[in-house]
Amino acid sequence: MHRSELTVDLGAVRRNARTLLRALDGAQLWAVVKANAYGHGAVDVAGAVLDEGAGALCVATVPEGLVLRSEFGLARILVMGPTSSSREIAEARDARLELAWWEDELPDGVRVHLKLDTGMGRWGLAELPQLGPDVVGLMSHLATADSDPDFAKEQVERFRAATEPYAGLMRHVANSAAALRLPSARFDAARCGVA
Repeated sequence: MHRSELTVDLGAVRRNARTLLRALDGAQLWAVVKANAYGHGAVDVAGAVLDEGAGALCVATVPEGLVLRSEFGLARILVMGPTSSSREIAEARDARLELAWWEDELPDGVRVHLKLDTGMGRWGLAELPQLGPDVVGLMSHLATADSDPDFAKEQVERFRAATEPYAGLMRHVANSAAALRLPSARFDAARCGVA
């Protein structure tokens, strides 16, 4: 029986990163490398996109972030999935990971990106709480950027209205589809994975 084999062309990954950076027109590329970079090898893909100018890496879990931290000591790494245990929060703090956060009580000593629910309906704050010194970013997630651009535009406008007073913080809402199809969603960075 033959074994399956997958060959990842890191040159193609680099070209995609350069193409996205041009399309983002000044916004940062935050490369989503969760789930082992969608099965392509998180460490290799992360190295390639960082070399091309990605501003940050995004993962789903603290353990994924820790793997990348051991390889990329200076990279900005955002954990986008839920982090609820005190052990994981302590690990994130020690490893200088940043956390997406949607609870009223902020963790001490960890840089967080407050996540607003602008219409996705999962994991998000209805409104911004008092911002502490560890809040470094504001984010949301678009539910339909690839299938219902009108609703995505509504979400972008909700996000813009809620975050405009905090334009000094890093603001990001665009996923791959929005980064390419909806320029108003780009803000300061776009979180691209599938692209």
